[in-house]
Amino acid sequence: MNCEKIIKKYIDEFGSSVQYSQNGQVFTPEYKAFIQPLRYKNKMYLDGKHSEIGYIDTSYYLYLGPADVDVCNNDLFSRLKFEDKLYNFTHAEVIRLSQEKLYIWAIIRRSFND
Repeated sequence: MNCEKIIKKYIDEFGSSVQYSQNGQVFTPEYKAFIQPLRYKNKMYLDGKHSEIGYIDTSYYLYLGPADVDVCNNDLFSRLKFEDKLYNFTHAEVIRLSQEKLYIWAIIRRSFND
């Protein structure tokens, strides 16, 4: 069994149901991915701001999904549906071991115009 299949097995077993749309209208059948609030040590890729009372949450999340659902070639209209809410991709890339695709890593942000 190759590494991609092992990782996909765990994503399918423990992940949450999501759907992806390249154009924001036609969604894929449900598949599994990990979605969790983004925890970070620096703000290199975030637009969040600090205020007098603390950090302003801009609703960024980490997405870890199977390599066979390519969310890397998304555009302005690409969306992810999770728990009846829509999310935009701000960054996505394929994680590889040598030439083998392992999984997709992405940063998603809650879409407030859904």
